[in-house]
Amino acid sequence: MLPRILFDLGFIKIYTFGFTVALGILLGTYFSLQLAKKKGISKELIIDTLLYGFIAGIIGARLIYVLLNLPEYLAEPVRIIHIDAGGMSLHGGLLGGLLVVIYQGIKNKISIWDILDVLSPGTALAIAIGRIGCDLYGIPTDVPWGIYYQGIKVHPIQAYSFIYNLGLFYYLWRKNKDNIFKGAIFLRFIIIYSVFRFFLEYVRGGDFIWDLFNVGQITSIVLMLIAGLIYWNSSRKAIK
Repeated sequence: MLPRILFDLGFIKIYTFGFTVALGILLGTYFSLQLAKKKGISKELIIDTLLYGFIAGIIGARLIYVLLNLPEYLAEPVRIIHIDAGGMSLHGGLLGGLLVVIYQGIKNKISIWDILDVLSPGTALAIAIGRIGCDLYGIPTDVPWGIYYQGIKVHPIQAYSFIYNLGLFYYLWRKNKDNIFKGAIFLRFIIIYSVFRFFLEYVRGGDFIWDLFNVGQITSIVLMLIAGLIYWNSSRKAIK
């Protein structure tokens, strides 16, 4: 388990989560720029999209988390702006970034699917590395690879996310060479990530609706269905 504060220089503290998120973004950007060059998309467009997408992602991640826990924040509204205390929704972050991509595509008259395909592998890598420093832990467990948190053996959510998303990055990076239609890489990213997130929720814990699914799982199901239908329809047209 990594310390919450990676470096304490006295006049400034470098938090582990912030450091791993920044590192993930830098590496994700590097690989996105490599793909953009191959597809003939300008470096400036990708950098602008990532910059504004990062800002929109933070806003979206916080907004969705607050909405999902609204009663808690209505009791203390000032807590809404304290993102340093934690509380971000990855689905909300992806939604915020997606809106920026749509805007950039329309503004620059470039295929939105091409931009999404270029950004998908790097996004998976950024999520993988960012999760290393996350201090989110799962439910109590007896599995041999469990880690102790506050004296209790729990599922290492960070390790699961890192390993899975790193593998997802490698898969998407390789598949970019034989992209069968525009948007295929992005849709694969959404489908494969959503499957992982659905099952992760069972060891992550939280409130379940009717003892079946929680909000994260319902969101994952909706994303899987939408992305799956678009992928199936687009692949049929590509084969014809």
